Amino acid sequence: YVSQLWYHGSPLPNYPEWNALEILDRRDACGAGGMCIQFSITFIQSLEALGYQARHVNIFNHETVEVYVDELGKWVHVDPESVFDSYEFNTESGMPLNIHEQHQYFLAQYG
Repeated sequence: YVSQLWYHGSPLPNYPEWNALEILDRRDACGAGGMCIQFSITFIQSLEALGYQARHVNIFNHETVEVYVDELGKWVHVDPESVFDSYEFNTESGMPLNIHEQHQYFLAQYG
């Protein structure tokens, strides 16, 4: 849902606070909510409002999110930005991956 609220764009002018309501107000006033960090903040605060645990993660200068999924008993990486709107999963088991599992995969594949 969050990935569809606006298209990726510059958060300038008037860089918003780290507050989903301010980001959404800015989107309404300026026509754009911002870039990856604004998508992540809005997603994290939306998840928290629904009772989920969520945290901000920075990967190679890209801001994204992990959410704790009780049914899986683990954190799952989700990218809420309009450019990506995705999560990674194990192609053999179909299980969603967290950041650490993705890191381990890339180390095994590429050293």
